[in-house]
Amino acid sequence: MINARIAPTIAQRMAPTESCDGRITVTLMRATCQNEQVVQYPQEERKSVMSQEIERKFLLAHDGWKSSIAGSARIRDGLIAIFNGRKARVRIINDHATIALKGQQDGFGRPEFEYEIPVSDAEEILRTMCDDRVLEKTRYYVPYAGLTWEIDVYDGLLKGVVIAEVEFDRQDRVLELPDWVGKEITDDRQYSKFNMEKAARRGELLLQEKP
Repeated sequence: MINARIAPTIAQRMAPTESCDGRITVTLMRATCQNEQVVQYPQEERKSVMSQEIERKFLLAHDGWKSSIAGSARIRDGLIAIFNGRKARVRIINDHATIALKGQQDGFGRPEFEYEIPVSDAEEILRTMCDDRVLEKTRYYVPYAGLTWEIDVYDGLLKGVVIAEVEFDRQDRVLELPDWVGKEITDDRQYSKFNMEKAARRGELLLQEKP
């Protein structure tokens, strides 16, 4: 999900300043060989960038979800770095792009910072910083019981993998499951994108496991 409408570039310096009316702003300075671009926006807007990503993931029991598709998007994900449960990734989704930093998982949630960036920057990051850790998929949006489920159908290296995930507002929410949902894999690390990619390269990828 996109948590901010600002689109600063990755390499930036941030400096808080106080204006004559007492409003705190953060100055973003992008250095170039010619000059320096300066953009200011209120600090309270910067605070809205941080969010808690709360989601659960499942395998699919059958293809019943296909009759309720409300939309779809093509996605390319590139892993920039991963360490101790934290990661940085870049994503191109249709004609938009984001960069995200995600913290360690705690229950169903994890802290997340996600920013829009120019698609041209995302393409360059994919090319120069992600090596061969780029995954492609089509994401289908399926409404059910007041929530929108996202069904990811992978192509390329992970072709054959289909995973359903749903985001919600709080960890203790009682989730009503559709009948096409199978085994829950939220805490199963073998189904993380990083581990699935490694397994696929070894020829050991578990494509689907019926409930």
